[in-house]
Amino acid sequence: MRILVEFYGVPRSRAGRDRLEVRGETLRHVLEQVETVCPPLQGFLRDGPDLSRHCLVSVNGREFVQDLNRRLRPDDRVLIMSADVGG
Repeated sequence: MRILVEFYGVPRSRAGRDRLEVRGETLRHVLEQVETVCPPLQGFLRDGPDLSRHCLVSVNGREFVQDLNRRLRPDDRVLIMSADVGG
């Protein structure tokens, strides 16, 4: 299924774009696809089997997600931002 991924802050700069549509059933699959399309994000999004401490991932802007095995739905949006964002 196709998932819309939006980038903010450092991830946007590294990706060279503000959004991307990829295929994936889980957050892990989506991040793998993002890293394939945007090589400058390799090593920034994931640290081995876990989410990197450098980024935050939100599903639909409602909740932050750490579990890379989280299953996604076709209408989900994945937002990727720097862990240092905020006020």
